[in-house]
Amino acid sequence: MSQAISRTSVFVLAALSTVLLSLDDFLQQWLTEASNYAEIEWNFVLTVYVLSLAMWTANIRWINNSILAVFGLFSAVQLSNIAYFGQPLNPADLPNLFADAGEVWQTGAASFSDHWLVLICVLLPYGLLIWLHNRFKIECHSGWRWLSLILIVAILASKPIRATERSMSFFMAGPTRSSLHNSLNAWSFYLTHLNSSDTVIQSDNHQPYDFSYNDNKAAHIWLVVADSLPSQRLSAYGYPRDNSPNLRQRVESGEMLTKRGIAAGVSTIVSLSNMINLSREPAQQALLSNHHNNIYKHAKQQGYQTLWLSSQESKLLSFLGARFIDIKTTREDHPLLFAKRGDLGLLDIIDQQDWSQPSFAVINLRTVHSPYAANYDGLMASPPWDDSAELERFTRENNSYDNAVFLLDQSIDALVEAFKKLPGEGYLIFTGDHGQFLGEDNRWGHNKLEPQVIDVPIMILAKHADLNTELTQSQWLSHYEMMVWIADKMGININNPNNTVGQHFVKGSKLLGDNTILSVTETNTGLHYGKQQLISEWLQQKQ
Repeated sequence: MSQAISRTSVFVLAALSTVLLSLDDFLQQWLTEASNYAEIEWNFVLTVYVLSLAMWTANIRWINNSILAVFGLFSAVQLSNIAYFGQPLNPADLPNLFADAGEVWQTGAASFSDHWLVLICVLLPYGLLIWLHNRFKIECHSGWRWLSLILIVAILASKPIRATERSMSFFMAGPTRSSLHNSLNAWSFYLTHLNSSDTVIQSDNHQPYDFSYNDNKAAHIWLVVADSLPSQRLSAYGYPRDNSPNLRQRVESGEMLTKRGIAAGVSTIVSLSNMINLSREPAQQALLSNHHNNIYKHAKQQGYQTLWLSSQESKLLSFLGARFIDIKTTREDHPLLFAKRGDLGLLDIIDQQDWSQPSFAVINLRTVHSPYAANYDGLMASPPWDDSAELERFTRENNSYDNAVFLLDQSIDALVEAFKKLPGEGYLIFTGDHGQFLGEDNRWGHNKLEPQVIDVPIMILAKHADLNTELTQSQWLSHYEMMVWIADKMGININNPNNTVGQHFVKGSKLLGDNTILSVTETNTGLHYGKQQLISEWLQQKQ
């Protein structure tokens, strides 16, 4: 029988509910050794608090019990996936959950003795929540109850609605996000794309890469990746506006070597995932999950401290091999710092690290991601180029972009100076994850397999070392070739029997499934771009 309590108690009960809805991750971290890296996300905590407040105010028992039961099921599936596979569930994993239900149950039963504590992590908080909602009730005016009910529907429907409008990359799991957040993303996308083909495509014709190791390795290697940066928009590469004076001066003095880069993909998560997992060929999507080629994995094998330092969301970590990364910092960890200082906040984080041991760090920057002006607002007293609202869009957006590049140049310069203070041999590599349309033929953004989006800068600085002569042999360097070169500097030798010198593959905006690809070939006159085709078409041609 329910016990009526005062209306003011609703705020306390909503706070208690918010804690309990977040408790499953922290119980798993406390009770087990599972690779659960969830942290507190204050924006999501606020959303959960508002939802909890609405559930208590609406006080419709069957609705509350149904929501909590579904959330509990989400938690059980998510924590089980983390316990067994070492990573949170993604939308692309869910079709396999149903297609291979028999194997899933068989595997779960066989490993239950190893992971039974998942039940405690789920049943304890969700059992208590259901008991609370059935034990106490709050009498409210019917108007408030209807308003709360509308709010519940709006919050729960928001992600499925977004999933109908955006690609799967927006709903990838973030290892440092809460399980509830990741689950809502994964299930929202899956349930609104039941007929999608976002499954793993893996060809049997590819031969595995061969890895070997030696002791000749650099002390520190930093890979700095800027979001949405084509090389032709840097004065260091000849762009007429001097929007990157520090980089330009380092190039002109011979301190940094420049190459024209060929991006691994045309979206951030596609490019980074294929880069870090050294996935060159199409239909090698299993490499994104099994991490056989993962650069972090092999760096740890060589004794490096591994770091991911990013001013962007943790979802980018989905396929990067989070369990091989010692230190993970994302926007969710320091929301106020990044809101106040943007990418410059990473300098504070870098200053706090212990660099006494060898390091491999990927530093991910957002300064030139749209909306451009928002990334330098309050960080530059007087932006070099006019970005006032009365300008027409093309001029305003291009001026804003160049202002953002100008600030990015300052951030890179500070990173270089911090890097040069580290002891021993080292290499700092700066690139863009993909290029960007900036109004050419009235096209904006990226996610298109076009030369402007494929083109990225690759700039290399060597500390207490000379750059290898092989880097000067070609004007072009693909992201894959760049990663092989980085691996070599860590004493990691890679033999890829599938590789064809001078041929490159750029992946489209989908991470998994029958993605579009583009073959790019180096010729004496420059790059030759093949036609866009699906992976399935490419595989048919290979037979």
